[in-house]
Amino acid sequence: MSKKWSMLLIIPLILTGSSAGAAEEEKDEIIEEIISEVPQSIFYESNQFTQAIEDEEMTEQAPQEEIGEPYELMAENDRLALYVDPKTVAIKTLNKNTGYVWSSGLDNIEEYRLNNTWQQFVQSAVTIDYVDQRGNGKTESILTNGSQPMVTPTNNGFKAFIVFIGSNIEVTLEVDLTEEGLNFRIPKENVDEGKRNLLTSLRLYPFLGASFQTGQEGYMMIPDGSGALIRYGEKSQFADAPLSATVYGRDLSVANSSNQMNQYLSLPLYGVVHGSHQNGLLSIINSGEHYAEITAYTPGVSTDFYWVSPEFHYRYNYFQPTSRDKSGVNVYQQDRNAFDIDLQVHVLENEKANYTGMAKTYQEKLLEEGQLVDREDQYKVRLEYLGSETKPGLLWNSVLPVTTVDQVREHVDELKADGLDDLLLVYRGWTKGGFTNTLPARFPVEKKIGGEDELVELHDDLEAEGIPFYLYNDFTTAYKGAGGYEGSKDVARQANSQLVMWGKTKNYNEMYFLKPEISKAHAEAAADEFSTRGLNHMAVDFTSYMLYSDFEDGKERTREDAEETYRELFEGLGEKTAALAAYMPNPYAWSGTHHYLSIPMYSSNYMMVTDTIPFLQIVLKGLMPYYSNYVNVQVNEQQDLLRMAEYGVYPSYFITGESPAILADTPSYDIFTSQFSVWKEDILSKNSRLVEVLKQVENETIEQHEMVSPGVAAVTYSNGKTIIVNYTTETFEDENVQVDSMDFTIVDQWKGA
Repeated sequence: MSKKWSMLLIIPLILTGSSAGAAEEEKDEIIEEIISEVPQSIFYESNQFTQAIEDEEMTEQAPQEEIGEPYELMAENDRLALYVDPKTVAIKTLNKNTGYVWSSGLDNIEEYRLNNTWQQFVQSAVTIDYVDQRGNGKTESILTNGSQPMVTPTNNGFKAFIVFIGSNIEVTLEVDLTEEGLNFRIPKENVDEGKRNLLTSLRLYPFLGASFQTGQEGYMMIPDGSGALIRYGEKSQFADAPLSATVYGRDLSVANSSNQMNQYLSLPLYGVVHGSHQNGLLSIINSGEHYAEITAYTPGVSTDFYWVSPEFHYRYNYFQPTSRDKSGVNVYQQDRNAFDIDLQVHVLENEKANYTGMAKTYQEKLLEEGQLVDREDQYKVRLEYLGSETKPGLLWNSVLPVTTVDQVREHVDELKADGLDDLLLVYRGWTKGGFTNTLPARFPVEKKIGGEDELVELHDDLEAEGIPFYLYNDFTTAYKGAGGYEGSKDVARQANSQLVMWGKTKNYNEMYFLKPEISKAHAEAAADEFSTRGLNHMAVDFTSYMLYSDFEDGKERTREDAEETYRELFEGLGEKTAALAAYMPNPYAWSGTHHYLSIPMYSSNYMMVTDTIPFLQIVLKGLMPYYSNYVNVQVNEQQDLLRMAEYGVYPSYFITGESPAILADTPSYDIFTSQFSVWKEDILSKNSRLVEVLKQVENETIEQHEMVSPGVAAVTYSNGKTIIVNYTTETFEDENVQVDSMDFTIVDQWKGA
């Protein structure tokens, strides 16, 4: 272990292990001495930042051998050529512009440390997992039992009919060559399980884009949080397990499945780069993403390769209670999840063969398909208010007014007097009974914050001043004992027939999750209620990112069904409101969303991740304004300020009129600092810095994100302006610009370092 890491680990030992008689000032001196010895670069060289790559680390692509037997040419266009091995259905794709060949298998496989099972997995186009009649889980690849695929040429590629001999499961794979790259499809009707076994999951071309441990410079890209890279090299080889994550998060209806992961992906894609600005692949799951788990491996985790692949789950394993004492057994779903697999692979080259190019490719696709709409991107500071909160009592609950309508008005006036009128306000806890334990009911308005007339008047006054005033809504959660829903009839059910819910806590009642169609009905009713009162700004939480199945007997609804319902919900609200705001919305909600609230600015810090990147921000910037999580609950405000400048994120604060101390015995007991009088100066000071640069790139897209040196980022926009962010403790200077330590600036027509 390096000296700098060892010294950091010593600090908690000093804090907990010092003798009782040691003076506090002695501890402080020891800690300061240790910290002074630790290079500051340790922080911005961690995986929570994007890493700089020196030119000498760039490698030329290895010369590709001519494609020969057993591969046969199946399709060709001006840019690409597709070849297949009829025995394994492995493919090779030649990029004619660069001369690079992408392979799904390995040449001379006997030269690598792979046992028979792994060789079969690597070389086979498809590998399945299934459960036999005795309940045993098994894995089978095309080569496992000598299957003989039937490969048939088509206009743009081929079809492969595969019979897995061991399981008697049949799959027909369709592969097309396009101008963009490749398209892999397995329609649900192309899967036949037979009568003996149950198909549980399927992997498709898992080693396409894989790289050997001593291969070229490059990385894998995962849409974890804001985005993450796993670079090829030593930094990523300390992991002892793969990084696994579900697209759109775990399905709560099978939440206890052994297949479920602790990571969450908000985008259905992943990518690989072999030589930055040389060759890359971006794989987008167009269908089947609701059941997809994306897994990334590094050398030392099963093989000596870097590889990333989706696994599509046809059945999940879940816990089925068998008695009242909560004992039970784990079983697989009896009915197979019915979905089409459609995986679109973009072959990238030159300036697009990097994570910025991947993000721009995905952005272009969404715009073309209408899933992403060009909204007005104006810089604003988001203030999210807590109006009132429920306070549990011995016999009955009471309501605590935390921020009244009049206080909100006073705060706005104070900020405007100090020159800040670029505001966006969100008001939660406006419903009678307080914020918690009252959903899904909405009206009437809680009288202790001012009542309905005052709330509507404030909304109208602020709108006239150009300040949108959003009322917080959630159409997904329903508290036990609250009004507005019909008990278990409106609640989604798990695969084991139990209700989808979260259990009761110290201050929360049980929270149930409504069926998607019930959520849609609530949203439509809310839009009507808002309209009759002249209210036209709505902020939607939970519904925008929670996606789960409903296993009610005879009325089953899949995650795919739920997505379509939510898509309609958000498009409808988008049409009926002036500008809809949503918390962490998944892409299917983007077409109806005008403001993205609480966008992630970091990755999950998984061990094998080497970099955090603004992938999500590059996709959205200039097309939809997005806002940070609350500044006043963050650990490192200065670092987050720099991150907002780098990622183009607008600041947010959680605000109350009263001291949060009054919330100690309420469900909002975890709010420690929020009073406006305490945070006013911080709001003004951070705004004065950010507005200087972010105002100049409103409605502009990010065209390039790069690290010009360790800890110094350069972000270039479509209008030619570049924001330079310096995370280091030393001034960054070159012939083009000078940026003080822990600071940022904006320049015109920056030429680069």
